[in-house]
Amino acid sequence: MKVSDFRMKSEEREILRSLLGKVFLSVLSDETGSSAEVAGMSVGDNTVYLYSFTEPIDYYGSVEDVALWTLERVKYPVVDKKRFITQPVEAEVKKILVVHEHQQVFENGEQLYDVRLTRGIIFDFGDYQLSLEKAVWFSEEIYINRGYDLIDKFQPVSAFTDSDGWRDGLEARCEREIEIME
Repeated sequence: MKVSDFRMKSEEREILRSLLGKVFLSVLSDETGSSAEVAGMSVGDNTVYLYSFTEPIDYYGSVEDVALWTLERVKYPVVDKKRFITQPVEAEVKKILVVHEHQQVFENGEQLYDVRLTRGIIFDFGDYQLSLEKAVWFSEEIYINRGYDLIDKFQPVSAFTDSDGWRDGLEARCEREIEIME
């Protein structure tokens, strides 16, 4: 069985935890509703960048370019010549939800793959939320949404488990796990 863990590392989750109680000033992106490869967050006196770069990895039986997330607290992003749109937020971070998925693939009842990955981050401000989501596993695009109950707007787990996308004999399972930071 192939086991892979593509979740944010503990030190990256600690960066998120350090943002609790601070004012989320703005989100930096190259489009209004999404950002390719990197999105920035200005929170308190910190600037944190979420990177989504592809790497060739074994993804369910074939080598694919899969976007993996990393989070860094740096002054300037790694991406050269990136033009950001600054979108104001101006709200205190009350809670952070880190959305993980546990994906499994079975063939004739035998487990072939056990994969864990971070699907998104939701910043809760009490009266509304802002999310950063990796809606498509291979895409470097980071989707940015604002509103209420944003977990309900994430790509459904059925996008992974849908039997139409798997060859005969394979069964996919997926559970969502929410890590809550308060």
